[in-house]
Amino acid sequence: LPYKIESCWVGDPNVALTVDGSLACSALPQSVAANQVITIGGTIGATDQALPETLSAIVEWDPASARPSEQVSLGQISSDGWPAYWLETHTVLVSLLGAIVVGVLAFAFKSSFESARRETEIKRTQEAETWNLLLQEAGRLSKDYYLPAHGALRAFVRRARACLEAEGPDEPVAPSRFRRLLAFFKKKPEAAQKSNKTPPNPRFAFYYWAVFERRMLRIRTRVNGVHFKNRIGEDIVISAYTAYQKLFYVEDESKRSILDALLEDMPLVGTPTDFFQSLDGASPLPALPSYVKAWGMFQDWLKDKHDDAVSAIRFLSVMEPVLNYELNRPYLYWYGSAEPIELDATQKKTMRELIDRKEANQYLRDSGL
Repeated sequence: LPYKIESCWVGDPNVALTVDGSLACSALPQSVAANQVITIGGTIGATDQALPETLSAIVEWDPASARPSEQVSLGQISSDGWPAYWLETHTVLVSLLGAIVVGVLAFAFKSSFESARRETEIKRTQEAETWNLLLQEAGRLSKDYYLPAHGALRAFVRRARACLEAEGPDEPVAPSRFRRLLAFFKKKPEAAQKSNKTPPNPRFAFYYWAVFERRMLRIRTRVNGVHFKNRIGEDIVISAYTAYQKLFYVEDESKRSILDALLEDMPLVGTPTDFFQSLDGASPLPALPSYVKAWGMFQDWLKDKHDDAVSAIRFLSVMEPVLNYELNRPYLYWYGSAEPIELDATQKKTMRELIDRKEANQYLRDSGL
């Protein structure tokens, strides 16, 4: 059995009786008078772990009587390991330790939460302060540098594209047979003839190109390039501008020299009239050689390098809306909302050629497309 009687007593718990080998208490009263009450107790020890079971005691008396013994139930008994026994016998201490543990955990959680909240507040404050400082700088850069460059770029792209479309690679004059037949059925014979619209003036394309390059030179020398809130936007503008330069002048020393001379003589602010007077000459002042050489180079590029010019304008047509979108980004709270960037399918395709495709798609998503 997993249990044994370690000690017993009768009447007085302080007077222990011996336990014999039969697991019975010795020196019990030999006789009990009528209505006499005897209190018997003892200590039961466990020799091994055991599942709960009911413990009973056998009380014997005169074997000659009709009922010589009686079984008395003492309740359930079990033998647990020392951790369970300790927990069962130290409930108050366990409750106290539990409260302490819960308190420590609650304090640790609160401290962690407060620390995370403070870090979040510090980060939010730093971001707000950084944004407030950079917002002023971004507004200054947009107003003084990006906006003038963008205005010239937009005008240059529109007028250069008109010139290239009017010229064409082979400068066709007569409409095709299909267009003449279409005009006949529409009873608009005038559409079959060459358009009487005023052809685009390449001099204005040259003027806006020169203004654009003058503004880009100022951006490079004064602020060391573009600085947008979006890094991918910076990559697109720089990549588009670089691709255009390669198709025009950047790898030709003579052309680069001609452009440098023009930009050196050209004031930052001026009117088209002042520009054309420097190009054509205004009595008594002659034409400036740097203007004349640059004008000749520009005309040759549009005509002799038609395909390169078309590709270059295609790259600049991506740079223009991105530059416009990014220079207006600091004014988000002024406008109250951000309009999505305006790009057609060709511009999106060109953007994916200029930079990594994943980054291009990410920029389009971030810009509302």
